Amino acid sequence: MKHLLLTTIAAVLASSLVTVNITAEPRVINSSTISDFFDVAFNTQKQDHELVGMVVSVVHKGKVIFKKGYGFADLENRTPADPDKHLFRIASISKTFIWTAVMQLVEQGKLDLNEDIQAYLDFDIPKTYDEPIRLKHLLTHTPGFEDHVLGGAREYKDLQPLREFLANHVPARVRKPGTHIAYSNYGSAVAGYIVER
Repeated sequence: MKHLLLTTIAAVLASSLVTVNITAEPRVINSSTISDFFDVAFNTQKQDHELVGMVVSVVHKGKVIFKKGYGFADLENRTPADPDKHLFRIASISKTFIWTAVMQLVEQGKLDLNEDIQAYLDFDIPKTYDEPIRLKHLLTHTPGFEDHVLGGAREYKDLQPLREFLANHVPARVRKPGTHIAYSNYGSAVAGYIVER
């Protein structure tokens, strides 16, 4: 009986060690699956957040594989959103691209999150505190800059090169870096410039 019990326990333990190779089916990404996703996403956002309209373009390997308008570009005139005719501001969504690029450069060893950002810049940010602003502070919105709307160009002729704008519009440093989270458009723009360089 003792032998049977030990054999049973051994069999149970051994069966828990058996592994099975499961290969996931590759997901097919095409305009139909993308459309299905955004159709649901738009309708959910429209209901939950009173979203009026948007356009979506998906680029894969340098080619547009999907584009579609949702809702209205002009609600008052009931003008449907058309990806070939209407542009919508992407605003802070651009920060996602900046931080993805920063992290890719970190992975490649070209940037260091703990480095003083001054090492990457060709203009000076006043040294208000002993603690330097590090790249990680830009990423976490903790560089200590006073934040304000950066301004904007109403017309193309009013646009300034990024370096010129950043060098001439350095906000006050009002907090020691790394101590306080405060949304920083300027800090994100500096990170974008570092990527550009």
